[in-house]
Amino acid sequence: MTNAGTRWMFSVTDSGRELLARAEGAVPAFLDGTFQALTPAERTQLSALLGKLLHPRS
Repeated sequence: MTNAGTRWMFSVTDSGRELLARAEGAVPAFLDGTFQALTPAERTQLSALLGKLLHPRS
């Protein structure tokens, strides 16, 4: 089954917005823990490389 051309609309509830805010607030600590073995320079390099993969230049 394919959904090509299908549009989905949704609304976020107040409790959903609160949950999203909590999740977003947890991201920095998660990233620090996950990448603690990398030096600041290595983290910068990783970020640049991932950015190239996610947003390649045409």
